[in-house]
Amino acid sequence: MSVCRKFFRWNPKPREKRILVYCAILLAVVAWKFLPRPWKPSLVLETAHHTIYSSATRLQTQEIGRVLETLYASYSNRFGSLPAFQPGHPKLQVKLFKGRKEFHRINPGLGWAEAFYREPYCRAYYSAQEINPDHWMLHEAVHQLNHLDTYPVWWIDELATSADLQENLRNQSVIPLRAIITNRGGPSLNRHFNLYYLHWWTLTHFIFENPKYRDRATALVKAGGALPEFERLIGPADKVQSEWHTYVRELKKTLSR
Repeated sequence: MSVCRKFFRWNPKPREKRILVYCAILLAVVAWKFLPRPWKPSLVLETAHHTIYSSATRLQTQEIGRVLETLYASYSNRFGSLPAFQPGHPKLQVKLFKGRKEFHRINPGLGWAEAFYREPYCRAYYSAQEINPDHWMLHEAVHQLNHLDTYPVWWIDELATSADLQENLRNQSVIPLRAIITNRGGPSLNRHFNLYYLHWWTLTHFIFENPKYRDRATALVKAGGALPEFERLIGPADKVQSEWHTYVRELKKTLSR
């Protein structure tokens, strides 16, 4: 009781008052910039494995539902044999916004992000202006699927800028494969995030789609994917790096046509 009386009798000095005002303003700015806004979907669509809360049109929502189910089928066909895969899970939750403006208004503080997954919702907007209006949702949906225990291509020009692997290692348009696998020894992830993403994406595709390695890809996932397992199941990192580099150069030619 005496503590309460002391608190309510506190008479702050002018300097202390100014600090309190500054703190209040700072908290208000942080809340305005980062706290999510309330949002009410205009429709709810149920698919076999998803519940989609949407403010997009019904046709757009149905399109997203179809591609999510296609992705789910492909993912489960590939990884359904893994012990961690749980086919009996509740429906996956999705929030689909009608456009970029609404997406960023409801989810402030995202910067350039076009979609994100934060349990339990996969969140993205439908962009009718894009050639592929589904790609952001599909990208984040993979993160959601991974939680059961494709737009990086835009920056493909940053990867493997020279035909020579050693030159690319020197100019840092290629990060050493050992650094990609171990997450040690490479350039700053914060400053080169897109480049890292291109490495992860192309390396995964290279292993899973290469007839030479794809039969061992699932075993690599089960083993945890560390460097010793990678070299035991796939091959020496330096050798695979050279093969992957050739694949990336061919991929760039294909995408530039």
